[in-house]
Amino acid sequence: MPIINPEILSKRKKELFDKILASCDMFQIEKLFYQKHSLRLKQKMQFKDGQFIVHHDEIAYKIDFITVAAFSLLLDKMGKFKGFIDPKDHPSLTDTEESKLDEIVTDSASMRMKEAEFLESIAASIGVETINDLLNSAFGLDTVGKPTYNQGEIIVFNDHVTYQLVYEVGVIFSLVLDQNGNYISTSIENIASSASAKKHRVSTRNQSDSELIDKIIETSEFF
Repeated sequence: MPIINPEILSKRKKELFDKILASCDMFQIEKLFYQKHSLRLKQKMQFKDGQFIVHHDEIAYKIDFITVAAFSLLLDKMGKFKGFIDPKDHPSLTDTEESKLDEIVTDSASMRMKEAEFLESIAASIGVETINDLLNSAFGLDTVGKPTYNQGEIIVFNDHVTYQLVYEVGVIFSLVLDQNGNYISTSIENIASSASAKKHRVSTRNQSDSELIDKIIETSEFF
């Protein structure tokens, strides 16, 4: 029989995690998110939940955040998957850059619009299961929801014409700390998959974008 009202315990636990969050460096946590999972944040992390867990026979703090992550999927001219890169690696041309171009023979705004329609049609033709398999292979991210296509661009990648498609996906990012505030591990899962109680994986090694690309090109044939 409980000797303390569970509501009191819940309230005190929330107060404790509020104090822990207040002392956290969110910039470092967001940096850790990118370093460990190679996904770019699109929104600031929002606190979802906090709980005590047992890690190697010691008490640890598990803090869950909700956020939106972005990833860029690369395809060659034949539609073959070429890997993932940071969405910020190839920014679009600005108006200032475009104004420097000489001898324009067609309306640049119209051309950009047609390119956008072309890339959107490519994105629409890629199956959700294929994208989910790619995310799982690269980031250990189990998904059942549909990543949202954001934008696309035709870029030069490794001296070849490449289609860069940028997607966004809602994720839950979990950070595990020991009682001294030291980092233990992180995990990440799609928001939709958590509703279905799908397991998520803990990232134990920080892989660079180039390592991820090399690994997937060697082991995957999705197209």
